[in-house]
Amino acid sequence: MDGYIFRTVATHSVYMDKELSVPDGIILPDKIIYLHAEDEELKRRIEMNKTTKFTSVYDKIGLYKKTHDEYQRLFSDLPNVLSIDSTDTVVQTTFNVIKHELGV
Repeated sequence: MDGYIFRTVATHSVYMDKELSVPDGIILPDKIIYLHAEDEELKRRIEMNKTTKFTSVYDKIGLYKKTHDEYQRLFSDLPNVLSIDSTDTVVQTTFNVIKHELGV
């Protein structure tokens, strides 16, 4: 599972300004890895990508913060979520944390 259901529910909850839930009966993976970063770091990373520009629309509605909050709400009752804040972390360090937590 690639997180599609969680991404869909979290973003639609924000866009619709309504608390949605993952439908009953969805088979969940053994482990969910949720990588996140602070808003300013996300903006910086987006701006580094030469093909994508951060737009003020996201900033105005607080999309990243609201979506993060929705993920936190969705994951709050799940015991199998590994939440990693990658704000001040290089990719290799984040990778090593994931490997360690998965016992790889």
